[in-house]
Amino acid sequence: MKTAPASVCRLGQLSVRWHPRVAVFCGLLILVLAVLTVLLLSSGSLSLSLKDVVATLIGQSDDAKVERIILRIRLPRVLTAILVGGALGMSGAIFQSISRNALGSPDIIGFTTGAATGAIVQIMLLDAGPLETSAAAVVSGVLTAVMVFLLARKGRSIGGYHLVLIGIGVGATLSGINTILLVRGDLDQAASAQLWLAGSLNTRTWAHVVPAAIGFILVLPVAIAHARSLNLLEMGDDAARQLGVDAERTRLLMIMAAVGLTSIATAAAGPIAFVALAAPQLARRLGGSPDVPVLLSALMGMVLLMAADLFSQHLPLEIHMPIGLTTGFLGGFYLLWLLVQSKSV
Repeated sequence: MKTAPASVCRLGQLSVRWHPRVAVFCGLLILVLAVLTVLLLSSGSLSLSLKDVVATLIGQSDDAKVERIILRIRLPRVLTAILVGGALGMSGAIFQSISRNALGSPDIIGFTTGAATGAIVQIMLLDAGPLETSAAAVVSGVLTAVMVFLLARKGRSIGGYHLVLIGIGVGATLSGINTILLVRGDLDQAASAQLWLAGSLNTRTWAHVVPAAIGFILVLPVAIAHARSLNLLEMGDDAARQLGVDAERTRLLMIMAAVGLTSIATAAAGPIAFVALAAPQLARRLGGSPDVPVLLSALMGMVLLMAADLFSQHLPLEIHMPIGLTTGFLGGFYLLWLLVQSKSV
C-alpha cells in the first residue's frame, strides 16, 4: 500500500505534521456523518421531512410533537451512536497498534466481554439500575484489561500474538461465566441481561449521552497528543527510546485511554462488535498513511455504527435487530475476509 506524503504546518515554535489525503478523507467522513445524522433523525415509525429536522435543530419548529420526537428520542440515540462509534474506532486503532496485530481489538481480546461481566453481575445478582450497571461495566472492563496485559507481558514488552491469544482465552472464560449467570438467574433478570448483551441504541436518553460525551472529550486529546509516540513504538521499543519516547509510559497511558474508551462505549450501548475491529483497518486503507489513524478511525467508527443502525431500521419484514446483533452479523463476514487477505494475522 502506498503511503501518503506528509506536510508540516508551522506556527512559531509549534509544528504539526499532517497528511493531505488523511485530511480529505476526514472531511468526507464528516460529510457522510452529517447525511447519516439527518437520515436517522428523519426515519422511524413516524417519518419526518428534512425541513422538520432542520427547523427543530435550529430551534424554529412550531410543532411540539415533532420537537419532542427529535430532541427527546432520536437525537440522544444519534449522539450515543456517534460517541460509541468514535470511542470504539479510536480504541481499536490503539489496541491494534500496541499489539501489532489486526485482530487486536477490544471485542476480540476480551475487554468488551469483561465489561459485560460486570454489568451482568449487577443485573443478575444485585438487581441494579442503569447507572449502576454502566458503572460496573466500566470497572469490570478496566479490571479485565489489567488482567490480560499482566498475563501477556513478556519482560518489558507486550507481544502481539501473545496478547491476542491471552485476550481470547480470558474472553472465553468470562463468556462462560456470563452464560452460567444467565442460566442460573431469575428469568426476568436474565431477559433484561440478554437485552443488554445484545447491544442496543434503543431508549437512549441524555443520561446516556452526557457521561459518554464527557469521557470521550477527556480521552480524545490524550490519544491525539500521543499518537506520534505510538507511531514510533511500532518501530520497536529500542528505536523509540533512541528517538526520545518513554516506551513504557506511552504504552501504559495509551492502553488506559483505549480501555477507558471501550468501557465508556460498552456502558453507553452494551457490547458492540465489529466496529473496533474494522474501523482502524478501513481507516488505514483510506488514509494511506503509515501513522496510527487515531482520528480517522474514530470518524470511521462513527460512520460504521450509524450506517449499521440505519441498516437495522430498514431491514425487510420490519425486522428491527439490536445494533449489536447487526454489527456482529456484518462483522463476521469482515473477519473472514480479513483472515483470508491479511498476512499479518
